[in-house]
Amino acid sequence: MADNLGITTGTSASVATDDVGGAHYQRIKLDVGGDGASLPVSANANAIPVKALDDVITIDCTVDTSAYADGDVLFATQEVAGFSTAADITSILQSVVVADVDDQGIGIDLIFFNANTTLGTENSAPDIDDTEVLTVIGRVQVGAGSFYDLGANRVACVYGIGLPMKAGTGGSIWMAGIARGAPTYAGGHLFIKLGVLRN
Repeated sequence: MADNLGITTGTSASVATDDVGGAHYQRIKLDVGGDGASLPVSANANAIPVKALDDVITIDCTVDTSAYADGDVLFATQEVAGFSTAADITSILQSVVVADVDDQGIGIDLIFFNANTTLGTENSAPDIDDTEVLTVIGRVQVGAGSFYDLGANRVACVYGIGLPMKAGTGGSIWMAGIARGAPTYAGGHLFIKLGVLRN
């Protein structure tokens, strides 16, 4: 069977197709022009726009040095300044890297807010009311299996998250953590690096 299908639009025209086993697959050219404009993608020009990682923001999350119970607030709410360029602007969280200098390697739930919301007291169960929960804009799980043991410490990496979050005041978001295990952090620190795509 020959390629292309005829159509009738008042005048005779053809639609470009590829005949594969008797079924027609339409041939389509990519175009990156805006509304009312054409800008065809070609091998040498007008490449498809790809947004590169815009920033990596490092947060030093201080933690309690007493033993935790599973489900406790691991670290209190921290401001992530500069997540977006301004308030009400949406940016995308693309990756999370956790540096566990105390070599505990327990799972962590990261909870994100668009306001400075208190999740609860560190080393106690979360205590957030029905109004405060409306400020939650995302959660990322860092599983215990994500941690790689480097001897005296561990690192976990979560990639390809693609979580859009609209910033609050000044372009900030806020982050708190919940322990999914029973660690003891003698050094009192977790370092969390957030890879951000900005508009």
